[in-house]
Amino acid sequence: MKVVLIIEDDFPFAVEIEMMLIEVGGYLPKIVSTFKEAQLMLQSLKPDIILSDIHLDGDYTVFDLLKMEHLEIPLVLFSSVDSDEVFNKAQSLKSYIFLVKPFNVRSLRSAVENLLKAKAPQKKTFFVKSKGKHLSINSDEITYIESEGNYSNIQLQDDRITTRATFDNILEKCENPSLIRVHRSYIVNSNFIESINSDSTISMKSGTSIPLGRKYKPSIKSLLS
Repeated sequence: MKVVLIIEDDFPFAVEIEMMLIEVGGYLPKIVSTFKEAQLMLQSLKPDIILSDIHLDGDYTVFDLLKMEHLEIPLVLFSSVDSDEVFNKAQSLKSYIFLVKPFNVRSLRSAVENLLKAKAPQKKTFFVKSKGKHLSINSDEITYIESEGNYSNIQLQDDRITTRATFDNILEKCENPSLIRVHRSYIVNSNFIESINSDSTISMKSGTSIPLGRKYKPSIKSLLS
């Protein structure tokens, strides 16, 4: 069981998160609502992941809580504001994903699973079916993946493979945190990104331009930090 510490003073919202984790299975949620309660919980129990609002009671923030000794714990940050100040403070963290409120349960579940996958040993090679064959793919060689109708086009460094596998199916199979969803129709390998541009596009080292969807900007910021 993965222990999840939820720090949130909006109790109905915290319970909604708790029920989501229980429904998924494999998680043991612990809810606290104040800075002091969270301190005590961290002293008695090292959670596998923390889900927390940035601003806690009083003038405390989650960054005050973590300090140096807890920087290694994966963290999902909640905030109603996507600011550069928050992004800069989060740079000291080892592993985090930032979600802007309001967000849906599916986004939260994806954030939790992606952080825990990144912490776990990675499975680099996976299989997809293409043209009647099951082909072995090393996920480190994927530059980007494009959704086209019922198909996914997997662009490798020296090849292109078309398969009926969905984005979710591909990400589940390869478990590579370098593969990041950046648009409803695109996944990119962060190792092949040349730049993230002000016109909401991503320039790949190959010269390809990939659109960056607004809802994916916080996630790509955190995963590339």
